[in-house]
Amino acid sequence: MTATDHSATAPPKPKASWRWTSILLVVSLALNCLMAGAIAARWFREERMERFSGGSFTQLLPRRFMGDLPRDRRNELMSILGDHRKDFRTGRAALRQAAANIAKALETDPLDQDGLNKAIDIFDQQATGLIDKGSDVTRLVFDKLSFEERKMLANRIRERAGHQPPDDAPPPAD
Repeated sequence: MTATDHSATAPPKPKASWRWTSILLVVSLALNCLMAGAIAARWFREERMERFSGGSFTQLLPRRFMGDLPRDRRNELMSILGDHRKDFRTGRAALRQAAANIAKALETDPLDQDGLNKAIDIFDQQATGLIDKGSDVTRLVFDKLSFEERKMLANRIRERAGHQPPDDAPPPAD
């Protein structure tokens, strides 16, 4: 060892340790960034629409129509749909079971045509019942609409169907 080599005699450097205050600052920064992101997402993003009770509403009650309404009015109309949510869930579950029964009938060898036809008939009944329920609930919503809301809805239905509104119809409110 030479006299100029001090590295061999110097004490080892201690490892950098994180004190609890440093950890607390990092956690605080992470939470602040998370909150800032949540606020920014809420501020810059369109309001998320509530989920409808079923697919049977998509043609006659377009989501964009519900978005055109003020929040309190939209909540009032959505409560009508929500009151029937359980019926729609039950109907969709029955429809899925009917489809599974068709699949089971298709797997028979030889094909049991009578069993398959019966399974298809049950599927048709379930599907028709679900559509009828959707139509009934849609009528309940229509009965609650004002004249101006009905005009807005008519424009949104035409828009959804790909038809132009009549010349005297006002544009939908955005």
